[in-house]
Amino acid sequence: MIVALASAAAVASLPAGTGAAAAPSCAHAEERPQGSETLADARAALLCLINADRRAHHRRALRNDVHLHRAAQSYAAAIDPDAPLVHVGKDGRTLRARIVASRYAKTFLYAEALGRSRGRSATPEARVRGWLTSGSTRSVLRSARFKDAGIGLAQTGDKLTFVVVLAAKAQTSSRRTASAKAKRSSGSSSRAPKSSRS
Repeated sequence: MIVALASAAAVASLPAGTGAAAAPSCAHAEERPQGSETLADARAALLCLINADRRAHHRRALRNDVHLHRAAQSYAAAIDPDAPLVHVGKDGRTLRARIVASRYAKTFLYAEALGRSRGRSATPEARVRGWLTSGSTRSVLRSARFKDAGIGLAQTGDKLTFVVVLAAKAQTSSRRTASAKAKRSSGSSSRAPKSSRS
């Protein structure tokens, strides 16, 4: 069973705008990837920038997850660089299906941010700064619900496609029951957020 508690956010090419830069200290953040050799550096810089912004807003840093990376990278490579950014692939697979195929978990929360930049703006720093100008994407990247992330990048000419998959493994029913009992014994209560299930 999969529980979706956050909507995905797709963002096309955005200008640098007025969004604050996430962090100037991340290595390779202001460099444009030059071929496959430097894409790994760009992926690391992107996660570093996102985590710097999360820490600045009192959020836990996202962990790089190999399963989510696989899902993100395969999707980035499959996206048509000249087509609009969407969360459903040409094969009809959704984000949820891609995460399931990656064997990340059986039950999880998830979201995705997509972006495309070209020319001088095709750097991790410019991409994250652009994302942070969009309210919906900013809320996804800063959400405290997510613990893990996978970064995908694909380069075609001067265009760079970015895919960030965020997720968190959901508690099992036994763990939720134990947590609820602990809360009752301590006299505290909380209301669970609504979720969609399938």
